[in-house]
Amino acid sequence: MENKLKELVLLNRKKIGEDELFNFLLDHIGKHIDEVKELKSKDDPHFYKEVADLYLLGYMLMLNENVNKEVVEERIKKIEGKINEN
Repeated sequence: MENKLKELVLLNRKKIGEDELFNFLLDHIGKHIDEVKELKSKDDPHFYKEVADLYLLGYMLMLNENVNKEVVEERIKKIEGKINEN
């Protein structure tokens, strides 16, 4: 899956540019957040597909911005710490 997403990021960078891809991904993530909220409130099963889209768009954003695995692992630990605080 990661290789396919890397291919999509590279293809989109060539097509629209790295900076524009950043804005494109953020825009689509925002739209999907609104759609996910609406679908969840309606108990619409399409909700699951939109959640998957959010995951993929977020992953593509990380690839586009060269977020390394160490940063991801650090953030996982931070979230885990916040969960354990409660």
